[in-house]
Amino acid sequence: MGHVVEYYDFPRLFTCRSITGQSYIAISTFDDETESHWIYLPVSSLRLESLLSGSLPLRRALKQPEGGYLIRIVSRYKDQAHTASYVLPEQIPDEDFPSSDYSIVVSDQASEPDVSLTAQQVATATRRETFNYRIFPDQPSSHEIPARKLGGILTSTQELVDALGQAALGEPTVRGPIAADLLHQTRVNVSHSFWGSFGVQFRSTQLSDLLDESVLAAALRQLTYLLEAEDSEDLLSNKLHALKGRVASKYRRLLKELSDVDSGITLDWGSVSATGGGQFLLTAAQVKRAYAIVDRIDVAMSEEITVSGKLIGFNSRTQRYEILSSDDGRAYAGKVSDEAKIEVLNPAIGQFYEADLKMLVETQSSSGDELVRWVLVRLGATPAARGT
Repeated sequence: MGHVVEYYDFPRLFTCRSITGQSYIAISTFDDETESHWIYLPVSSLRLESLLSGSLPLRRALKQPEGGYLIRIVSRYKDQAHTASYVLPEQIPDEDFPSSDYSIVVSDQASEPDVSLTAQQVATATRRETFNYRIFPDQPSSHEIPARKLGGILTSTQELVDALGQAALGEPTVRGPIAADLLHQTRVNVSHSFWGSFGVQFRSTQLSDLLDESVLAAALRQLTYLLEAEDSEDLLSNKLHALKGRVASKYRRLLKELSDVDSGITLDWGSVSATGGGQFLLTAAQVKRAYAIVDRIDVAMSEEITVSGKLIGFNSRTQRYEILSSDDGRAYAGKVSDEAKIEVLNPAIGQFYEADLKMLVETQSSSGDELVRWVLVRLGATPAARGT
């Protein structure tokens, strides 16, 4: 069954299906008293859904058909003769295409997602970057995940993609808000979840441009480089130092969320670009090792300050400290780095010391607020004490 989208004297724009099940969008391009001309666009079920929902402009679909070709049909009224020929989009005069802002909207097109389609098939059909996550990829019988942890994984994924988008544009920042325009370009939607190890599908909210590129595609390309580094400290360090900004802290958070549920991850990226896409895997063991490595790298890359003041809290067992600055009365508290240099024997509460602190930016899972933590990397005598 088809839909007549536009009608003037006769259907000008409609959908139809062949006896073999192939769906088409048909558009009238010319008619006079002797003949009429049509363009038929072969479409998959997913692209048809995208067209009829208005999420994919008709001109874009005609200019970039999934199969690479269109069908031009000429019908003569006098002898009822019809001729059909396969043509490339560039063989069609530009004036035969609808305007760039024309979109079809048919209200009754709601349908269940076809979870059998690969991420690449979805990307090709919708002209949107698409990627599937499979959580617990090495535990095929695990079909559930705690809701809070799923929320943390989804949120940290979006934040990491945002940070990678910043880095891809050469504008990385360590903290603070990211420009709204960039967030619009890197935003992804969760379209559905699927069975067989717990999985979710993400789709870009933006169509790729006519050159098949987008900021999101550039961000996902950088994400695949991080996944390809697996749990190699050298590769991760080189990549994170090159990306700069907040990427290390955001990747650290994603790895922590996965590590907390003892999960690996599979990324299946379907890209509009011929140079993108692919499948990438981290096992649960690799996730844990990568998290420990990225945690150290994140601290090493962080801004460092030196504070002189009174030690008001120190616990070598729990690796926590608190120091009150003599300069401004500000209290700094946090964890003691595993590699911290403790240059004084048995630090005493109430005594004055000099501390080197590294700024670590973390995001609260519940609110999304950024918190600044100060990691102690060195505790030593004050300059005055050293001079005596």
